[in-house]
Amino acid sequence: MKGKEISILFFCFLFAATTFGQQKDRILLQMDLSVSTDKSSYQPGETIRFAFEGQMPVNASVRYFHLDKLVDRRRLTTKNWTWKAPQADFRGYLAEIYMVINGKEKTCLLYTSDAADER
Repeated sequence: MKGKEISILFFCFLFAATTFGQQKDRILLQMDLSVSTDKSSYQPGETIRFAFEGQMPVNASVRYFHLDKLVDRRRLTTKNWTWKAPQADFRGYLAEIYMVINGKEKTCLLYTSDAADER
């Protein structure tokens, strides 16, 4: 399990360094936010349940990435929401929660999840 945690952290750092480094208008907000999921890993095609712990940012949206490819996006309207992981096996996904403030996207939180059939 330790190797999996390290790879997720490395993926998050690599994603942030490549994606955010290329988009100079993107600003990371410093906010006290926390998001949880119902499990730590998922089967491909399984529904992931997300929940804000505490206050949800007003006008928040989420987009999902695999590596640097945008997979899905949607506006968040409740503190609890679901997302169905794609059917592809052995993939990690990053959920970016963001807001638009004064016409600029501001990232509030990054969250990773894994979808792999480990039976």
